[in-house]
Amino acid sequence: MSRLPKYIALCGWPKSGKDEVAKIFATLLNARVIDDGAPLREAAPLLFGYDEELPYSQSGKSVEVDTPNSQITVRQTLGDLGKFLEDTYGIEFMSWRAIKETTRHPNPHFIFPSVRRSSASAFHKAGGIVVEIRRPGFDSSSHDFDWYDPTLVTHVIDNDGDLEDLRLKMLSFILRPSDFKVTQQ
Repeated sequence: MSRLPKYIALCGWPKSGKDEVAKIFATLLNARVIDDGAPLREAAPLLFGYDEELPYSQSGKSVEVDTPNSQITVRQTLGDLGKFLEDTYGIEFMSWRAIKETTRHPNPHFIFPSVRRSSASAFHKAGGIVVEIRRPGFDSSSHDFDWYDPTLVTHVIDNDGDLEDLRLKMLSFILRPSDFKVTQQ
């Protein structure tokens, strides 16, 4: 039986492996993945008039789309929309909405694969943990909306091997989460 809490929020830089970690968690824990960015992925194509599949892949997010004043990437549309919602309704808005969605499902664990900025605080308030996924070579972004607050991270998983290595680390994490705990500076 896992000692993990009901809510497990994942943060990390783009391409660090958050989605893959979420899939592994879902399999090993029989957890439900709640894409905290799903409303943005659904709304942005409608608002900006681009193909609805683009926000669901790294290559799609890099596609440039037209606005009245310039061309921006799909990634930028998602980030700007998320920032607008958080700036308008509070930094925890996206996380709050995702946690609210869990009340419709009976699962013992929920995984949230795209926590950004300081919204991880909502998961702390709900009794959850925040797991940073680190991958060598993917440790920054030119977009401010990809930033996350490292002081809110409770555990770290290094994604520095192949897929089987990551799966084994996830299994170890489930069995002994204290081995991955962050000691705050």
